[in-house]
Amino acid sequence: MPKIIRMAPAEVQEIRDLITALKAMPDYSPHDQGVTVAALEAKLTAREAKHATERQKENELAAARDATAADELELRDLRKRTRLQVAAQFGKDSDEYASTGVKKESEYKRRGVNRAKPGTPTG
Repeated sequence: MPKIIRMAPAEVQEIRDLITALKAMPDYSPHDQGVTVAALEAKLTAREAKHATERQKENELAAARDATAADELELRDLRKRTRLQVAAQFGKDSDEYASTGVKKESEYKRRGVNRAKPGTPTG
């Protein structure tokens, strides 16, 4: 399938201007009935209707995407609040807390940083 190149707004305006110019020509009578003023106007009207439908569908898609994102945000918040509730009820070092998909507090490695207490000499 060949690549479809969409019409720029300036190009659509050129077609409108062409129709206006053709209407000003009283003797315009093409041999090819596909290029009459009526045919150009019909095709332009159909294009504008399809373009409006396309914009409407894009807006509907954006609204659906926003609604999905809002639901996902709410789900993340519920997950966090649920884990906090389990931690408050059973503790962060319990099997129940670990069953919610997080590590127990005792499973984290302790950092072995030796820091001198304030007031004690070093070295």
